[in-house]
Amino acid sequence: AWEYEKERGQIFCVDRALGFEKDPAARRELEQRRDLSRERGEQKTSQVRPAWEAEKGAPYPSSQAAETVRADLREKGRALHQEGRDMAKRQASETAALWRGYQDDKARLWQQQQDEYRSELKTATKAQLAPLAGIERQERGDLADRHRREAGGVLDRFRDQERRQMDGLFRSQRQEFRSFLQTSHREGYVGALATAIQAAKAAEPGDQPRRFSETVSRFLAGALHADKRAAMFLEGQKAERDTLRRQIREAQRPAIRAARDTLKARHQDERARLRDHAQHRRHETEEEIRKRLSLHGSPAHLKDRHARDRTALRERYVADKAALTARHDTERQALQKGWQDHNAARRAAWSAYKADRAVAVSRAPATDRGAALQRGFEGVTRRADTREASGRTANPGRAPGRGTGRDRGFSPR
Repeated sequence: AWEYEKERGQIFCVDRALGFEKDPAARRELEQRRDLSRERGEQKTSQVRPAWEAEKGAPYPSSQAAETVRADLREKGRALHQEGRDMAKRQASETAALWRGYQDDKARLWQQQQDEYRSELKTATKAQLAPLAGIERQERGDLADRHRREAGGVLDRFRDQERRQMDGLFRSQRQEFRSFLQTSHREGYVGALATAIQAAKAAEPGDQPRRFSETVSRFLAGALHADKRAAMFLEGQKAERDTLRRQIREAQRPAIRAARDTLKARHQDERARLRDHAQHRRHETEEEIRKRLSLHGSPAHLKDRHARDRTALRERYVADKAALTARHDTERQALQKGWQDHNAARRAAWSAYKADRAVAVSRAPATDRGAALQRGFEGVTRRADTREASGRTANPGRAPGRGTGRDRGFSPR
């Protein structure tokens, strides 16, 4: 009815509209209209039907006794209203707390089940991957051995080149030594001096003066002895060989470094490919293990137990919810019983009031009773005239002959 009136912009029952309207501006307008209607006497304070039925027909409704009965019943009704509101809030809070607790328990159970699943899968995977780890170690060892051999082969290749160059020097030095042995005795001091000069030339550039003086002293000491002259000649040949070897290695150093860098890059790439291959093989093996040990993402022997645990948790929540609902129903029934008792007390109080007023009227003298009835009739007529005049003034658009709900014998609510 409120929606019907609101769609057409004609609110006839302000109290009903206030019970449903949520817009603050519209509520303020309705409250102002209700207060203005009450001031003009166009609208009485609404009552619930049990109160209206109990109070209906009570004589002298504005008397002190009637106000006392009304105030006493109003206080009891307010207490029941407050009890109902408090009970509704408490029940809603308890229901929400039960639901939150169920959600928390479900989250904890799910986390526990996930941990169990991961632990089970990890144990099974570790057992299945143990042989694979040995294969990977063997592959890494074989690759490392091959890399060491290749690294050594690079140096061996350059050493072969050095050896070939040194072999030529060796052959020429042997021929020179044979010639020295044949001519040293004939040449005497000349051969020894030539040996000293040759040894000095073979020395380092900064060490030539010292080496030259040492060689001359050796020459003077061994000039008269053929063996010493032969030893000095061999020492000069050795210095020549060392110089050649140093020159060869100095020339080979850039090539050796480049070859080692190239080999190192290739070895790093091979190790990376081996590592990627091992990871891919391990991943495929783990996927195969998961498929073999799992059923819809959970090991078969865990799936049933986990399902039972979730079902038990759900059943426990349903049982707790049913118990809570039963307790709430009992509390609501107790509140309804309180309202029923209050309504019965309301009817009894107004029935006693009406009976007391009837006894008072019957005991009064006839003339007083007639005057009292006349005064009551004049009061009723005066109030009816006031309402009619106020209705014509406040609601000029009301249809002629349309009265209020109270005038037509209906309850205001």
